[in-house]
Amino acid sequence: MASVSLTSASVSSLILTRGSVTIGNNYGMEDVFNTMGAEAALPSIATTGNYELNNLWGLDNSYSENNLATGHFRTLRSPLGVDANSNIYFCSYNGNYVARSFKSGTTTIYKNGSSAGTITSAQGTLSLNSLVVGDRISGDKPFVFYHNSNPGVQGAYGGYMGYMFATRIDRRTITFHIFNLDPDNSCSYIILRTSTSNANVTSMTNAGSGTISAGSYVAFGPTATQGNYYIQTSGLTCCVRGDYPSSDVVMMYPMSQENLYGWFSSNGHTFSVNNAECARLDSGGGDDILGRDVDNQSQTIIGSLGAGNGNTFTSDSVSTITGGNYFSGEASVVYNSSFAGVPTRPGTIFAAESQGDGNGTEMTSFTSATAHGRMCVSGGGAAWNAFVKVGWSASGGTTALGYPNYGDVIMRFNSGGTFQEALPFSGNNTTEPYLSSAYFGNGSGTGTSANAGDFFLCNVAVQGYQDTDQSDKDEANMIMTNDVDSLGANSYTIYAFNEDLEGVGTATDACNEIGTTYPHEVYSPGSFADGNVIFNDDVFFFPFGGATNYFVYYSGRTKYRFKCSGEGIISDFGLC
Repeated sequence: MASVSLTSASVSSLILTRGSVTIGNNYGMEDVFNTMGAEAALPSIATTGNYELNNLWGLDNSYSENNLATGHFRTLRSPLGVDANSNIYFCSYNGNYVARSFKSGTTTIYKNGSSAGTITSAQGTLSLNSLVVGDRISGDKPFVFYHNSNPGVQGAYGGYMGYMFATRIDRRTITFHIFNLDPDNSCSYIILRTSTSNANVTSMTNAGSGTISAGSYVAFGPTATQGNYYIQTSGLTCCVRGDYPSSDVVMMYPMSQENLYGWFSSNGHTFSVNNAECARLDSGGGDDILGRDVDNQSQTIIGSLGAGNGNTFTSDSVSTITGGNYFSGEASVVYNSSFAGVPTRPGTIFAAESQGDGNGTEMTSFTSATAHGRMCVSGGGAAWNAFVKVGWSASGGTTALGYPNYGDVIMRFNSGGTFQEALPFSGNNTTEPYLSSAYFGNGSGTGTSANAGDFFLCNVAVQGYQDTDQSDKDEANMIMTNDVDSLGANSYTIYAFNEDLEGVGTATDACNEIGTTYPHEVYSPGSFADGNVIFNDDVFFFPFGGATNYFVYYSGRTKYRFKCSGEGIISDFGLC
């Protein structure tokens, strides 16, 4: 059996929980199990005694002999080995697929461990034909993977690995696919079902159980039986469910104690169960699961989960924090009211999913901050794109370089890397946990918000969602990365009113009162023009916070004035 060191387990816990969990120098196996949802306190399952270290296989982020990390991350990365879980997709529907790269240079794509070809440019593609369920598609650099006729079918993503998953079936005939990520050892699984929602449940029906061979999968279903399904595995797995090819196909995100961000669209479901420590103590947990949207509306989603071992509670709807059709309304965060960021106590794990965006039969998963990244690529194009981030938009405050306050901004580029448009993040929530969102689209589910190969880049980490194209109408999670190519920033010198880099209130005042005394170098992904964005740095982390004031720009001897938003977006650019 493959071994896992105590050191590796400890180091990996830091990476797993960054941004969501506060930990000290000591982070034990119990804490890892609690946070990740391993051996959760499900009804109708006997409580086990010892924590098995080998069950933490895959959480090891040590480096292999060729110096390529092979362990656990929730975002696409490079360089990584062929077996890195964060760069793996598993095919869950037979057919022809496309791999599309993120980065310049050569990206090698592998099928079941053997090279399937290369992509030689950013946003370039490779055809992967005649794939079958279970095929493992991996890459040494970030890439997206999607069915060429139904781009919402992306398979199961290895970065969404975990031990506990939950979902609700209330329409369609659904098949579950559970993929064992361990290439050397089998793992067990059990699927429990209850038809009861909105009440505490202490007994569940065994819908299926068995063993998943090393590196293999199990398909469960199809089932049309309405109810709430909880999937528990002894080893790390990733899961996808759906009525293929394009009805309620969802990359499932594992249950954990971390805050989850996403949209409930017109409705959604939330799932809860107590963690491993509660199972062993038969006490603790029973935490409330709350929701809050970007407009500061809040809701107690789950408020009556029982404490100790053998309790679940599923909420099959939301009320005050629905996000509206086509994700055009408010994003939400789902969180544990009792979880203060320290997983050293018995507590409750949870998951959430959206349902019903108004133009198809699709669902999406809420994700934690560990799955958020600065960049994503629209594989087959989209009718709308929605993004959610941790924190309110101006939470950057004064930058580390001493620049003025700024808001957060997300930009869209075409497949050739040419800037297309930019949007600010917005949100009015005044109570923690803060969040904000941005939306590309007309709000009606029509038109085109992104063409095939377009990519989005944000100055901070976000989670993206999209309706995959105008005909398919398949809303889906976008898989994120922080591994971003340099876009070749253009440098410009602007002029402010004073040494504090403040602007003035009108175009006339800018032309009359701002000279060349206070210059400041800024960077932009495109030309100096309306709609583009200027930054204080050439890798686009710190937008120039213009506070919707006017500044001056010279092209040769010609003087221009322009307005600059708090997110660095240029408007009203014209001659003085």
